[in-house]
Formats: sequence, C-alpha cells, structure tokens
Amino acid sequence: MRYKIVVDALIPTNCEILFDYVQDNMKRPEWDKSVISVERISEGDLKRGSILRLSCPGKFVWEGEYANFDRPNVTSVMMVKSSGIHPFKMLAGTWLYKQEEDSTRFSMICNYELKWGWFGSFLNVIFLKNKICKTMKLSIESLKQRFSKG
Repeated sequence: MRYKIVVDALIPTNCEILFDYVQDNMKRPEWDKSVISVERISEGDLKRGSILRLSCPGKFVWEGEYANFDRPNVTSVMMVKSSGIHPFKMLAGTWLYKQEEDSTRFSMICNYELKWGWFGSFLNVIFLKNKICKTMKLSIESLKQRFSKG
C-alpha cells in the first residue's frame, strides 16, 4: 500500500530565493529535520538525473535521484539505493513552490510504500506516519522562522 503525506505553509520570501535556499545541500541540515547531512554524488549543476546521498537519523542512508527539477516551481527526488535497516520499499519527496504575492506557498509531499506486509502497515499506523508528518512540520516551521528573521 502506498501512503502520501502533504504539509504546506506560506513562507515569507519569494519562490526563487526559497528554491535556491532549500536546494543548497550544505544548508539543508539547518532546516530539514529529516537529514543529518546531504552529499552530492553527481557533478555539475543540479538537474533532473542528479544523485544525492542523504544521511538520516537512525543510520538510514539513501541515495536519491532528481526525477524532476524545474526551478523555481518543483523538485522531486526518488530513492534509488539505500542501506541500513528501514521500512521503505519506495520513498519519494516532492517540493512545490508557488508565489503568492510577496510570499511562497511551499508544499512538502512524501510518498512511500513500506516493506514487511501487514507489519509495515501496522508500524505506519502506530508510529511512522505521525513521525514523518511531525518531522515535515518541524522542517517547514524552521523555514518560516528563518525567513521571518530576514
């Protein structure tokens, strides 16, 4: 079974500035509470097909490929390789940016499918979905605070 979580907020900056900030992998751990570090595997400018290695809490390390990179509107990253013990059979994240006057509507979308059959579904209900949602909300709140300060 596939799951989808969507969290969004109005961030007080224009979408190009926000896009450039969140796509700066060196700054990502400052605001994205789901990662400890991000390393670019592909050389050159970020684009569709670029590969990242993301280190996450709990020793979960995964490589993601940009399936979509349309500055300053949308990015999507799909898990292509992973290590460590984790519940994901499929994991993808999409970020949408929509200019609304002098702010940006920023949406984070997490799509995932779990391993382990009924146990994965049970894990999702009692723990995982809430943890993912909480982490996404904390990340967006961090962005709001960052851009509220100027």
